[in-house]
Amino acid sequence: MTRRIVFAVTVLSLLIAYIFADRWWEKRKEDKKTKETKLFDLKADDVEEITVQMAGKDEKVLVKEGEKTWKLIKPVTDLADEATVRSMTSKIEELNFERVIDEAPSDPSSYGFNPFVVRVAFKAKGKPEPKEFQIGEKTQVGYNQYLRVTGSPRILLTSSSVKSVYDRDLLSLRAKEVVRAERDTIQRLEFMNPKSPKPVVLRRTNEKWVADADPILDLDQESVKNVVRDLVNLRIRDFDDEAPKNLKKFGLVKAAAAYSVEWSTASGVASETVLFGDKVKDKDRFYAKQGSRATVFEVDKYTFDNLNKSLDDLKEKHPLRFNRFDLTALEVDTPSKSYALEKVDGVWTLTKPEKTQARAEVISDLLILLEDAEGKAITKTEKSEYGLSAPQIRVRMKEKEKSHPQITIGNMILKDGKDHVYIRNDGTGMIYLSAAPRIKEILRGLEDLKAPEEKTGPKSN
Repeated sequence: MTRRIVFAVTVLSLLIAYIFADRWWEKRKEDKKTKETKLFDLKADDVEEITVQMAGKDEKVLVKEGEKTWKLIKPVTDLADEATVRSMTSKIEELNFERVIDEAPSDPSSYGFNPFVVRVAFKAKGKPEPKEFQIGEKTQVGYNQYLRVTGSPRILLTSSSVKSVYDRDLLSLRAKEVVRAERDTIQRLEFMNPKSPKPVVLRRTNEKWVADADPILDLDQESVKNVVRDLVNLRIRDFDDEAPKNLKKFGLVKAAAAYSVEWSTASGVASETVLFGDKVKDKDRFYAKQGSRATVFEVDKYTFDNLNKSLDDLKEKHPLRFNRFDLTALEVDTPSKSYALEKVDGVWTLTKPEKTQARAEVISDLLILLEDAEGKAITKTEKSEYGLSAPQIRVRMKEKEKSHPQITIGNMILKDGKDHVYIRNDGTGMIYLSAAPRIKEILRGLEDLKAPEEKTGPKSN
């Protein structure tokens, strides 16, 4: 038995060694072939200038500024699309050929070099002389393209994907980002728009957005973050005028909307302003312009609509945000009763005034009411008709060790044919008028929160 095990282990070890050796040898052959067929010995980050020209069209020239920034300098001057340029520099680094088709062609035009389909020239750091290669026609069979390096007569065969990397129109080479910042770095937002004709200024303090006009105003943080997100995600769809002499024809003299943001950078604070003008004729787009760019461009209408917010739209409309399933303890006061409850194994149990099972449906309705509550009117000025000085219900909730502010429910009114109640978050002092479809049933249930005892009777035969 032992000999068989030793033999099996030996055979298995030899098999594993063979597999590893075979893979190592294959990789070595592949690496050698790649090295032999690689056209340029450089890294993508070494490329500092690229010129791309399609047959019969003007050159497009891109240059690197600093470590990472690329600019388009011909046929227009503008920021370049970083992802597009990165694909070009990476392709130069990895560019190789599959095989030589013709060492000394008598008629290069038969391969599409009359003079070329695409010409790519580039300069690299540490390389005094620029390099250039040309892409010819696609092969009749397969997914390959003819290629030649300037200065060499050889016609090479390469992947057709090379052409798609450099066959770019001007729009694809230009940066489409309007606000070139990360969302989490934005510290200040100022805007005016059709919903808010007077400027609104918001600042982020200790990771919380506040309004300059009312620093204690409770803002819906997610709504503000969505505005910031939409600005950062704003993309140019097309360019209209590189150096407009008359902004009035685009509706940009008295802009329909303007947004200004400031963000933190390693060197300090950066800023950008975006103006929105008239709607583009026959398109679901608006004219727009950056403060840092002369060009008038187009953006999607839905983005303009998403950004068209007033300060009221950004106010917190929920008295309290919580997840009722995460609650672990609850205190409820009515004018005549006080209850304390704990949740054990997902079941609410009364601990005050006595320890017993609670009426689950009443607790569920109360928590759903508070979780779904959304204010239709918001104020911090209490009035007697709100009934908050002598409320119907006071609620205090806990999630493990976290305590939520007390919620106070005041008078009930009928609005639009539905029951509504005034709700105050005692932590912020904000008062909300919220729909309360089951408030009457909840109030009746809170008269006695003990679960009814199960009735037992004589067994029937």
